[in-house]
Amino acid sequence: MLTPAGDVRIVATPGHTAGHVSVIVDDDAHSIFLAGDTSYSEANLVAGSVDSVASMGAGEDAAADTLRKIRSSAAARPTVYLPSHDPDSGRRLVERSTVDLPERPWWPPSGSSGGQFLRRSSFR
Repeated sequence: MLTPAGDVRIVATPGHTAGHVSVIVDDDAHSIFLAGDTSYSEANLVAGSVDSVASMGAGEDAAADTLRKIRSSAAARPTVYLPSHDPDSGRRLVERSTVDLPERPWWPPSGSSGGQFLRRSSFR
């Protein structure tokens, strides 16, 4: 947690590097996910596609696990996803455009609450 209210948090998002982190800012209606290099674009997140930006340091498995957690969280709470390289990030932030995940029977993984990742206040 970066603020006493808990509305700004750092979360571990390994993939690009083993120590990669992202910042989540919660407002009343959305979570704003400052994703850094978790994926090249929101389209990669939606497709569940691990790209070379996301997996260059910690590897494809770590990046895929991070994307699963982000997708699960976005399914649980409206999330504005802002990866660093995505040219549409600025527009999505201004418009508060949230991730639109297709319905897939395999998402989120069984036993996953989805919101757990967003509530995480520390990283390892």
